[in-house]
Amino acid sequence: MFPNNEYIEKWMQQISSDVRQILRNQKALNGEKEVFGKDEKILDNQDLSRILKVSYRTLDRYRRKGLPFFKRGQKIHYKASDVKEFVFNNGDAWDKKNLEAGM
Repeated sequence: MFPNNEYIEKWMQQISSDVRQILRNQKALNGEKEVFGKDEKILDNQDLSRILKVSYRTLDRYRRKGLPFFKRGQKIHYKASDVKEFVFNNGDAWDKKNLEAGM
């Protein structure tokens, strides 16, 4: 009916190992500069909508068309280099002009 001590001991070791791995991963991700590089700009929806002079709905359409993004919690972020590449491959002249003026 009750688990034996050996089972509990293995279970605790596994939990301890998992927690250590999570902490190592968290330490690696805490320094954003290490993950993205020192000169990489990170933009959120508000930044990008101002730069491109488009609505949030248009940004949503761009994401569905292939604009790379990542989420941190509920907030959507973009790497500036990914945005530039996307606009120059998919945008019209107006988008490119706004992008160069904003960045």
